[in-house]
Amino acid sequence: MNHTDQVLALLKTQITNDAEVGDIRDTAVDVARKWVNPVSGGREETNGLIYGLVQSGKTGVLTVTGAIGADEGYRTLLILTSDNDPLYEQTLGRVQEAFPGMDIIGKQDFKDNDAFIRRIKGGTCAIITTKNVKILGTLVQNFTTGNVRGLSCLIIDDEADQASLNTRESRGDGSRSPINDKITQLRGFFHKNTYLQVTATPQGLFLQDPTHSFRPRFTVL
Repeated sequence: MNHTDQVLALLKTQITNDAEVGDIRDTAVDVARKWVNPVSGGREETNGLIYGLVQSGKTGVLTVTGAIGADEGYRTLLILTSDNDPLYEQTLGRVQEAFPGMDIIGKQDFKDNDAFIRRIKGGTCAIITTKNVKILGTLVQNFTTGNVRGLSCLIIDDEADQASLNTRESRGDGSRSPINDKITQLRGFFHKNTYLQVTATPQGLFLQDPTHSFRPRFTVL
């Protein structure tokens, strides 16, 4: 059974409404039509928005989207959460439940760089981290020193309008706020990457300059 079938089977036991699960699947498929092909040649990246109101099924869409990504060839799934330990633990638990056949790497696993790189090179994995400057810095350093640039990455930024945007934009001097800088480094590290922003309040994303690298290039409702 592939990752997508596993997640859909899990959702059917949790939701018990086949039509709703079908809607979640169709939304995730719509996202996958717009992202970067992880197994094509060259260098390419894009970013998009998954826009859903509270209790609209965003979590289900995220897990199914991640599963489709893994099945289509994304070797690394990177999920960014708020810098809040209870929310992080909740997300980590949901990912572990959704992807029983995938190596799940939490932020505590970043400390051992050698072990981290072995796991990254070992197969498809999902990395769960909070949007914390120090933790993201460790993650960037691990990737940089690990010589794994050839991997493709699907980045899912939950509540992407919180902390991720550049709060120094108005200075006009090209500087970046610390978290925005780390996310930019992560995006730039992978030659093949799709950065998915997830939020119910996307105003900050769309108020950026149309050419800005953090303004969504596509939106899926």
